[in-house]
Amino acid sequence: MQQLFSREIRFKDDQGSEFPNWEEKRLRELAERVKEKNAAVTVTDVLTNSAVQGIVSQGDYFDHDVANAENLDRYTIVEVGDFVYNPRISVSAPVGPIKRNNLRQGVMSPLYDVFRFRESFTDFWVFLSTAGFQQKHRLRMSRTVCYPSARRKSSGCIETVVMDPVGS
Repeated sequence: MQQLFSREIRFKDDQGSEFPNWEEKRLRELAERVKEKNAAVTVTDVLTNSAVQGIVSQGDYFDHDVANAENLDRYTIVEVGDFVYNPRISVSAPVGPIKRNNLRQGVMSPLYDVFRFRESFTDFWVFLSTAGFQQKHRLRMSRTVCYPSARRKSSGCIETVVMDPVGS
């Protein structure tokens, strides 16, 4: 098994050819940060990112609404299929939960980073964002810039180095 992970042994495709080498890329090369704010307050469904439950209704999760009509204009609009990074670490998410929004359109607190993949990298990213993968690779991921800084408006998660299995 170790030989697979170290790439000493490689799988072949259906024609017997080797798969292309994976490439190290910044997440920003595969995805774009969603910056669309709810300026006109057209979206009122507030969502949150739970390490265990994924993307859920904020009102249901906290048993009350944290957001209010006075601050919804600063919230980011999140579409179905978008990914949301919450910089709050926990046992379930050692570098903070990164979850795909499979629920519905809504808005997310400006404390979270929302990003959208340009191509079909999303299924692989769902795997990369699981707690088990994060736990195993915490040291490598903790050396990235996926943490908030008082000097930045976002966590910088979009600058994280990821392995691109398809060379897209």
